[in-house]
Amino acid sequence: MERHRIRIAKQRLNFAAAHFTLFPGGRAERLHGHNYQVELRAAGLLGPLGILVDFGALKHALAAVIRGLDERTLIPLRAPGLQVRRRRSEVEVRMRGRRYVFPRADVVLLPIENTTAELLAQYVGRRLIALLKRRRLAGNLQALEVFVSESPGQGAGYGALDSKETRGG
Repeated sequence: MERHRIRIAKQRLNFAAAHFTLFPGGRAERLHGHNYQVELRAAGLLGPLGILVDFGALKHALAAVIRGLDERTLIPLRAPGLQVRRRRSEVEVRMRGRRYVFPRADVVLLPIENTTAELLAQYVGRRLIALLKRRRLAGNLQALEVFVSESPGQGAGYGALDSKETRGG
């Protein structure tokens, strides 16, 4: 069976965010930021008129997912040893002797264990798949991969290779 592939790697598919990565043995990076770049690859069967998926709709869906991460501090809620206290106007984060207090509007609390490129790619990929399903845009997609780069030449990807996961069947 033939499968066609598409790739979307537009300059505007990016977000700037602060984070810290946690490492085994209790080590943690200092709070710092990246200008993340997001790329998408998809594969599947061509539909009517030789279209796998509407490029414009796919770009808009991906932009909608990453828009919520832009110019925010990313906090991994499931990180072991991380204590997060949410208040109406601020978020307090404590870990390994450090204490951070952020304005609530400047923080995204992510349901992940760490803010690595790997887990950010997974988060974006899963959110994108859910959005495509809600908007009925998955069409003939059988595989979808999202790559998140922290800097040129350094990043990670997440792939949903099962057509049932991608299309919701």
